Amino acid sequence: MPVSDVPVYTAHPHFSEEEASLSAATVDEICRALSTEAADSPGVVVVKNVFPPGWVRDTLGPWITGYYASHQTDSPKKDHFSSGNKRIWRLPEKLPAEILLRLFDEKSALCRILDQFLGRFHIGSLAVNTVLPNGKPQKMHTDYPPGFYEPVEMQDLFSSHHLEKILPFFSLQVGIAVTAVTKENGGTQFVCGSHRGKGVDHQLAEYSNDSIDASKNSSSTKSPPFLEEAVTTCPELEPGDCLFFNRKLAHRGGGNETAQDRTVVLLQAIMPFGVKMEVVDSDLVIDKLKKHFDEEQRDLAGKSTITAAQEGAVAHVELEKTRTVVGVKDHVVADDSIGTSTRTAGDDGTTRTILTEEEKRRLYYRFSGPTFPRDLDVAAASEKNA
Repeated sequence: MPVSDVPVYTAHPHFSEEEASLSAATVDEICRALSTEAADSPGVVVVKNVFPPGWVRDTLGPWITGYYASHQTDSPKKDHFSSGNKRIWRLPEKLPAEILLRLFDEKSALCRILDQFLGRFHIGSLAVNTVLPNGKPQKMHTDYPPGFYEPVEMQDLFSSHHLEKILPFFSLQVGIAVTAVTKENGGTQFVCGSHRGKGVDHQLAEYSNDSIDASKNSSSTKSPPFLEEAVTTCPELEPGDCLFFNRKLAHRGGGNETAQDRTVVLLQAIMPFGVKMEVVDSDLVIDKLKKHFDEEQRDLAGKSTITAAQEGAVAHVELEKTRTVVGVKDHVVADDSIGTSTRTAGDDGTTRTILTEEEKRRLYYRFSGPTFPRDLDVAAASEKNA
């Protein structure tokens, strides 16, 4: 499948009640392109401008650069900086609350696509991946699960029906471009449509697939048969663009042949009750978010009435209401709707927000995942013993 067959959409990063990040019809179309059920689905989609380039340049990118500088010789557990590749694991524990809020805004194109495809998704893994100059390409693979299992383990754990019909809907993978991503600097290479093939996971696990030569579109003799005639596709991205792909799609990170680092944030979003790839201290993350909300509430309480002369707009902040207050450049806009958030954003993508209690609960869920909906410890004895 040629490069032109990777669908490309453009989101509205400064979304609001009046202007959605993507239309509902577009979200449906994207999910169809990612599924295994459509006969012509490529399994990979590019959505441009999911995040404002200015926010990526001025906020997300500098945080990553600063983290690398501070932890190059004293890295916390699970980070690794070696072999032409640097990766920061367990990002929810490490990122500031303000960045987490922007990444997982309910009305963003990111969350809307993931929720439509997976149901109410939660985070299986969130990491930064930087390929340094001269970094080597990965082997062709599928992602967890069952990617990274040995063939014997795979046969023991998964039935054919499970692999082919259920696990393609277990997760979606997302690459959020922090720098420009190209074929030359290590962009991800895909075999479009391979997620629809039977036995792809087994074949990639069983063979010692050294690599596909992307320039010749040919594979070594050790590669699985379906790769021998495969043409790889490497979609290009700009900062703020997102690459969505099915976990069953055969893919690999390319080598970096340039003099600059290539950095993306990698998200594995998983379906309700899916097992996380990373063990993250969700209590720590939720406490961090609650502290942020408390601090913002105190800050806004000190500005309960903002005059037009002070901020360029009038916003009567009624904190007893459950509503949103959003900072836009030099002024504040207040929304009096109950239980519904209006979001707008400045050119840098920053927001100041008081979320509804329901929105907070949904945000916390992204990090903790679901729990059984009833507390059996407080159930009536007759119910327990029934």
